Amino acid sequence: MKKLTTKQIALASGLAAISTVVQLIHIGFQSPQFGMWMILWLLPGLSDFFIFGSRMALIVSVMGAIMITLFAPDTWLGASMKWMASFPIWFLLGIWTVKRESAIKYYKKWWRLLIPL
Repeated sequence: MKKLTTKQIALASGLAAISTVVQLIHIGFQSPQFGMWMILWLLPGLSDFFIFGSRMALIVSVMGAIMITLFAPDTWLGASMKWMASFPIWFLLGIWTVKRESAIKYYKKWWRLLIPL
């Protein structure tokens, strides 16, 4: 396993902070059926997946979940549910590219995203 570069650590912490801010100021919409906020929390982790791969997406999503646990009013329950909802998306995208080339090269063609999503 390779060590993380300074650039990767800085980008991961920045994207985790963005996901926390998105959670705290409620960028999203409230579901009319049961009142839960559908927040765009996954976007920083998913964008990190396309930049550096599934290892960094895991790091960003875990860091974001920890920061949401510390600062959001719904504490660990909301953070764990958001993490469990976002994990399958970037995990399946990463598994789909294991036997192929890197995720960045493979998903340059948009139609290759249709099957795993």
